[in-house]
Amino acid sequence: MKHIILWSMFVIAIGGCGRASSESTTEKLVGVWQMDKITKKDQEFTAEQHLRKDGTFEMRGTVPIPTGPITFVVHGIWRADSDHLYQTGTNSEPNLGFPLNKEEMHTLISVGASKFSMRTPDGEVRTFRRKK
Repeated sequence: MKHIILWSMFVIAIGGCGRASSESTTEKLVGVWQMDKITKKDQEFTAEQHLRKDGTFEMRGTVPIPTGPITFVVHGIWRADSDHLYQTGTNSEPNLGFPLNKEEMHTLISVGASKFSMRTPDGEVRTFRRKK
């Protein structure tokens, strides 16, 4: 009987730790983040992401195209656990082919007070630095 009680307490303690870690990651990610510039074929891609406490996000940025850079904005919803950032875009202006209404899972590499890094579903690493 003593073993059952101890085991139950252990399971409850472990379950609580996961939840606290998830909340902590979410709290750390709330804010405005500037993505480090990405250069591909001498073209720069930039983005700023606002992860709101209410679970919505807005991403603004520019993407290079042959006729000149295009400015875009994507709105959607987000959530996080201790290992992943999940984002679902619900609207994109202009529509640049971002997957809408499909949850994307990004693997969190590191999350700190001033910087976080993640791996995209395509395997690319993106680093964001806190603006506010």
